Amino acid sequence: MDNQYVITLFVVMAIATFITRAAPFVLLGRVASHPFLAAISKLLPAMIMMVLVFFSLVTLEYAGHIERYVLAIGALCWTVLIHRMMGQALISILTGTAVYVVGIQWFGL
Repeated sequence: MDNQYVITLFVVMAIATFITRAAPFVLLGRVASHPFLAAISKLLPAMIMMVLVFFSLVTLEYAGHIERYVLAIGALCWTVLIHRMMGQALISILTGTAVYVVGIQWFGL
């Protein structure tokens, strides 16, 4: 593989990446103010978070270790409480994760 081939490969990848990143802005520019898209843009982050929460709780291996499940629910409640109090998603996620990790280390689960 010579240098010209590698450079061509990188140029093609850069162009493909640029096109795939720019296409939604170009193609959807006219429908950006549609009420349906406005509603979806408000609801989608919460829907994604709910899917992640349910997936993480369902895939949690708690057979024989009910403490793990209780700890996960406790960390989830802590995250919701902090988010309700402060309204900062990053802080609530970080503190909820810290509660879970510290709990796992503390209880040796």
